[in-house]
Amino acid sequence: MHKEPEGKGEAEDRIWGVNPVLELLRLQPARVIEVTVLRRRPDARIAEIIGLCRQHGVKLRQGTGRPGLDRQEAHQGVVAAVSPFAYLPLDDLLAQVAGRPEAVLVLLDGIEDPRNLGAVIRAAAAAGADGLILTKDRAAPLSAAAVKASAGLAARLPVCRVTNLGQAMTRLKEAGFWLHGTAADAPASLYQTDLAGRIGLVVGSEGRGIRPGVRRHLDGLVAIPMAAGVESLNVAVAAAVVLFEIRRRHLAAATAASCPRSCP
Repeated sequence: MHKEPEGKGEAEDRIWGVNPVLELLRLQPARVIEVTVLRRRPDARIAEIIGLCRQHGVKLRQGTGRPGLDRQEAHQGVVAAVSPFAYLPLDDLLAQVAGRPEAVLVLLDGIEDPRNLGAVIRAAAAAGADGLILTKDRAAPLSAAAVKASAGLAARLPVCRVTNLGQAMTRLKEAGFWLHGTAADAPASLYQTDLAGRIGLVVGSEGRGIRPGVRRHLDGLVAIPMAAGVESLNVAVAAAVVLFEIRRRHLAAATAASCPRSCP
C-alpha cells in the first residue's frame, strides 16, 4: 500500500520473518528482489512464499544460509532483500479517504522505538484504520525492525511521513477530521467522548507523551479508565484500546443506521 513518494524510507534492504515476507509477496511483490528460505522442512506458509516467488519471478534461494545474514535474521527461517520502503504523500493519503465519512487515521508524535511503531501499525491495521502519519524527526522510520514487529501488516496500511505534524493536523481538520489525543491526565474518559465521524487519533512518544505544540491542535484529550494502581499502558496497547473503541462505535452506528425501527 506504499506508493512512490515523499521520499524513501530509511529501512534496511532486508526484512525477515515468515509473516512480513509473506505479506509483502502477497501485496507488494514488485518490491521483493530476492528471498532466502533457510528451513529444510517448509510448512504451508513457507510453501506459499516459495509459490509466490515463482509466480512473480522473484529470485529464490533455499536450504542454506548466506554470508552477511546475522543470527536474528537467520533463525527466522526466511529473509527477503527488498527495495527501500516508501511513504505516501499526505495529499495522496487524504485523497484515498476522501469518500469515507468515518475514516480513521493514526498520527504518531515522536515514537522512537521501532518495535513500538510496528506494534502500533499492527493494532491500527487490525482495527481497520485507514492510514498512519509519522514525523520525520526524532521518530523511528518504517524500518525492517518495525515491519517485523508489525507481523507484516505494514504492507497493508498506507504510511505517510511529514516534517511538521501540526501542519498535517491542520490539513486533517480542513478535511473534516476530529483530532483526539491520548493522555493519562486527560479530563475526559474515552468512554464518554464522542467518536463519531472522521477521527484522527494522536499518540505521543513513550516517555514525553504528546508535545505541548501538538496538543494545541487537538480537539480534545481522552484518558483510558484503568484500575487503581495502574498508571499507564504501553503506547501500542493504549493505541489499540482507543482504536478498537472507535471501531466499535462506528460499527454500532452503521448497524443502527441500517436497521429499521422494528429492530430490537
